[in-house]
Amino acid sequence: MSRRLTLSSLLLGATVLAVAPTAAWSQASKRLDGPVSAPETVAQSRAAAKPRLPQLKSWSPPAIDRAAATGANGAGAEPQLRAGASVETKPDTQKSGGVSAGSAPVVQSSAEDAIEPMNYGSGNKNTIYHFTDATVGSSIDTAYPYSAAGYFYFKGSDNNWYSCSGALISNSIVVTAGHCVHDGGNGNKGWIKEGYFYPSYRGNSEPYGYATAKYLFTTEKWFSKGKVGNGYDVGLIVLSDRKNKGKEMGSYTGYLGFCYKDCLKNYWFLSQLGWADNYSDGDKMVAGQHLGESDGKDFNFGSGFRNGSSGGPQVANLGSLDRTGGSAGNFATRNTVFGVTSWGYSDSSVMIQGASSLSGPNNTNDFKTMFNDACKQARNLHGSNSCSNL
Repeated sequence: MSRRLTLSSLLLGATVLAVAPTAAWSQASKRLDGPVSAPETVAQSRAAAKPRLPQLKSWSPPAIDRAAATGANGAGAEPQLRAGASVETKPDTQKSGGVSAGSAPVVQSSAEDAIEPMNYGSGNKNTIYHFTDATVGSSIDTAYPYSAAGYFYFKGSDNNWYSCSGALISNSIVVTAGHCVHDGGNGNKGWIKEGYFYPSYRGNSEPYGYATAKYLFTTEKWFSKGKVGNGYDVGLIVLSDRKNKGKEMGSYTGYLGFCYKDCLKNYWFLSQLGWADNYSDGDKMVAGQHLGESDGKDFNFGSGFRNGSSGGPQVANLGSLDRTGGSAGNFATRNTVFGVTSWGYSDSSVMIQGASSLSGPNNTNDFKTMFNDACKQARNLHGSNSCSNL
């Protein structure tokens, strides 16, 4: 049975000198020059933040016979990648508020950190939409590659506070969903007003503290149209130095590699990282494993993640592997972001989400240009070693 999504997105109200895209540009950008909230205000507001995830209302059992979907790059072109970088240093922990040294990360019981059995949603038994979700254990959530993922907390264009997920892909550049930096479809009015990125966030434990958003980027189509399910819900954030440390956040956490061209594949096995409010009240990093299927615009996949998972990275070959023999396979590159979580269904029993690939259908997001523009601003802030152009 084939389907076409009814895109009735329930954006929770997400927004700065603002720059509108021109015909020659593939993205929109904004510099955040306004005042930032006091640390105590940020800490207090965060408890009441609304986790984000745009939702589609209509659903019918998804088709699995769309291997030749227009926009997917399943045959022919190999994905073009940028490698990530790991670090060996351990975090010096900071307590809630992110401004002073203090409490160590909370140690969770083995039961809480256990892997859950394979799961699936309503109507999805014996389909490719099976998945496994599990809390990332406290023994590894501050180690690379998990340390590159973070909780993004921000004040929207409507002055309310929201949360998303994201991941570092250079020392100071975070990739997330477009709707986590801009409302979508309402031009310069849609930018968020301030934002804070907390790697490896775990409740009141902030092992790497936070860094403040300084520049925002999103695709031209998200800026001007803002409809989820079309493959262009992608954003970038350029961060300040880690608070009270004077160095870039990625020098403490490492950063993931990423795909920037031909990223939307017909079938691609991916791991999702994020903070979802239906798992531990959104206070712990969760990892999901699934097979991503392209509908020609987005990756569709089985998942139990709900609100707050928006913007979380979709990672190929997550983790480390010490190979001692045998074939490495045809795609052995590790810890590579191919997309970001974009939407789910309002009916929580469906257990399917969608993710925009970084490159978009037929490479229409021009992620290479967007990254290079973000890198320019990061180098202006932090120096030439912050990142390098693609």
